[in-house]
Amino acid sequence: MPPPRDVHTVFAPARSEQISAGCERVFVKGSYEYHHYGQNGNDFGWGCAYRSCQTLMSWLNLKGVPSVAADVPTVKELQSKLVMLGDKPPSFAQGTDWIGSVENSLLLDAYYNVQSRIINMENRPRQGLTPSVALQLVAHLEEVGSPIMVGGAGGGARTILGIEF
Repeated sequence: MPPPRDVHTVFAPARSEQISAGCERVFVKGSYEYHHYGQNGNDFGWGCAYRSCQTLMSWLNLKGVPSVAADVPTVKELQSKLVMLGDKPPSFAQGTDWIGSVENSLLLDAYYNVQSRIINMENRPRQGLTPSVALQLVAHLEEVGSPIMVGGAGGGARTILGIEF
């Protein structure tokens, strides 16, 4: 079964719809395939950043950005590419080790010749994003429009498809 497309549209209200007082919403621009846990096997507990990377890659594919691959690579293909790039040892391929933002940046560059930006986000689970980080995410969604991979302390990667601010 193919991955679902443009899942953010379920949550995107019409511009005239009332949102929280004083807030606005900004979403991904363009289409993407939403890759998620368990899509092609059991990757619970280790596959989140791979799935975020695949979602980003699908957005690039649907935008027509040239790639060295005909389609979004599988998790195993992404692992093999990291081994080929010299970032991981041969034992990494076909395993269940997780990856993070640095590996996703390497993969996006290797497949699409696309540069990534990695920003440090203070871990504030109860307070939410700092205003400066929130503004950077909003600017990215407005200017670039691609999904955003977030990973780090606290475990697990997430894919941001929109933000309310």
